[in-house]
Amino acid sequence: MGFLYILLFISLYFFVYFFFTSATAKGHIGEEKVAKLLSQLPSSEYCILNDMTFQNEYGSVQIDHIVVSLYGIFVIETKNYSGWIMGSAKSEQWIKNMYGHKYYFYNPIKQNYGHITALKRILQIPKNYFISIIAFPYKADIKVHTDDELVLYFREIVPTILSYSKKIFSISDLGKIVNSLLTSQTNSKENEKNHIRYVKDKKRFTRNALRQDICPYCQSPLVIRNGKYGKFKGCSNYPKCKYTHPL
Repeated sequence: MGFLYILLFISLYFFVYFFFTSATAKGHIGEEKVAKLLSQLPSSEYCILNDMTFQNEYGSVQIDHIVVSLYGIFVIETKNYSGWIMGSAKSEQWIKNMYGHKYYFYNPIKQNYGHITALKRILQIPKNYFISIIAFPYKADIKVHTDDELVLYFREIVPTILSYSKKIFSISDLGKIVNSLLTSQTNSKENEKNHIRYVKDKKRFTRNALRQDICPYCQSPLVIRNGKYGKFKGCSNYPKCKYTHPL
C-alpha cells in the first residue's frame, strides 16, 4: 500500500510539473497575472474584457485582454516568456533566447495588428482609437527594436494605460462598445477548438514552407539578405511581399 501511495505521489508530481511548465499553461498563467493587474483600473472609466475570441475572414482571433476606456481601446497581447526577447517591429518572427536555446515565435506586434483589424471591423471604429500593447513578465529581457509600438513589462501596463488622458469616448459609448464585443464573441467550446486547429494548421504550413526555403505568404523562394542587425531570409518577391525570417 505504501508503495502505491509513493507511486501516486510521484505521478501527481510529474503531472503538476509538466502542466505548469507547458507553453499553454504558462500562457494562461501570464494572462491571469495581467488580468489581476488590469482589475486595479477604476471601473468608472475602464471596462476589462479577458480572453475574447472573434471570427474573422480567415478563421478566428483570440485576444488576451481588451480594455475599453474613455481614452481609447487598449488591445493587449501577453507573452509569458523568459530569456532574451529579440526582434523588430517589421520582422516576421521574434526570437526567445534562453541559455543559447533559440525559439522563434510570430511577431506579436503583427499578431496584435490582426486583432485590432478584427475589432475595427466589428466596432466600425477608426484604427487610431486603438492602442496596441505587447507585454512580457519581468523575467524576460526585452531587446526588440521598435519605434512607437508599446512593448512593455507586465508591471508597466497599468501606468501606461493611465498615462492616456485625452477623452475619446463618452460613458454611453463605453456601454455600446462593450455590448457589441460581448455579443460578437464566439467563446464556445467548438469555436475554441476551431481556433486552436486554425493556429496549429497555420504553424504547420509555415514550418513546411520554411523547410523548403519557400515564403509562406506568397510561395516565392526565400533568399539570404543583409540587414541592419545581420543576415536574414527574405522573400525574393520583395517589395510586393515583405516576409522575413531570422537565420
